[in-house]
Amino acid sequence: MTDTQIRGASPMDRNVFVDDLLTPCSPGDAGAIEMSWMDVPGDKLLEPVITMVCLSSCLSLTCET
Repeated sequence: MTDTQIRGASPMDRNVFVDDLLTPCSPGDAGAIEMSWMDVPGDKLLEPVITMVCLSSCLSLTCET
């Protein structure tokens, strides 16, 4: 897994912005840091924004079980 640091609302307090949140990225991205999921502190992980369009797209590609 490769991460990059970005600015965003703190997961602990949404009114505070911090500059050291981590989000998944491609290995070739500028500023990428190679880490495993176990290396990422929970309070530093920026959750991605999920829209209905994104969810619908994912569901259309998923096979029934």
